[in-house]
Amino acid sequence: MLMNTSSVPIYRNPLAAAPLLVRLIGLWLGRWHQRQDLRELDQRMLNDVGNSRAQRNHELGRPFWW
Repeated sequence: MLMNTSSVPIYRNPLAAAPLLVRLIGLWLGRWHQRQDLRELDQRMLNDVGNSRAQRNHELGRPFWW
């Protein structure tokens, strides 16, 4: 008997979670790249975007999954 996998919960069908996992990894990579760009901003550029050095350092100290 064939099962309709669209109605099977993710925990019973690991392949159903694959698209979510790909999206999550993409989100994490995007955050990592944004923080690398933020790291390169000097004080003048930080002022232009309305951030302080303390705000930048706080953001850079966060883990990529946060």
